[in-house]
Amino acid sequence: MKETAPIIFTTAFDEYAIKAFKVNSIDYLLKPIGRTELKEAIDKFNILQLKLNGDRLEKMEDVYSIINRNYKNRFLVRSGEQILSVPVEDITFLIAEDGIVLLVNKEGKRFALDQSLDTLETLLDPKHFFRISRKVTIRFEAIRKIMPHLNSRLKVFSEFLNEGESTVSRERVSEFKQWLDR
Repeated sequence: MKETAPIIFTTAFDEYAIKAFKVNSIDYLLKPIGRTELKEAIDKFNILQLKLNGDRLEKMEDVYSIINRNYKNRFLVRSGEQILSVPVEDITFLIAEDGIVLLVNKEGKRFALDQSLDTLETLLDPKHFFRISRKVTIRFEAIRKIMPHLNSRLKVFSEFLNEGESTVSRERVSEFKQWLDR
């Protein structure tokens, strides 16, 4: 039987002590059990429970912050002398070219952004955006077609995305497939 609950063994036989510690034991008390020994074993259990509950609470807080995370809804971009607000829904992809990150909208217009692709990856909802390579982050809704490509890679087809920019890097293919299949 696989035991997962913490156990304080109490017995008159000392020959099972080593086996006891292999099955999630807190302590191994030999009879007759003294008050001090029992109190120490219970204290040890309580300390372990507090640590375990603290770890659980910390994990729950992490999950809560991820669930309630607010992702960016729009970007302010320059277009000539104007400043425009581009809703995230209008983005087809983001591309890094010559040290500049460009936002490409549904009409194919390109706007320079001040952030790096690494920073943008944390600002955009990962349900809708995936970084297919070092240079390109694409919106799910902008993908028109996907085809196998050389060396176990994939080729993504999207309006305004050039052929040289549309290959999913080999390291990201598995994660990309999982993202598509959710």
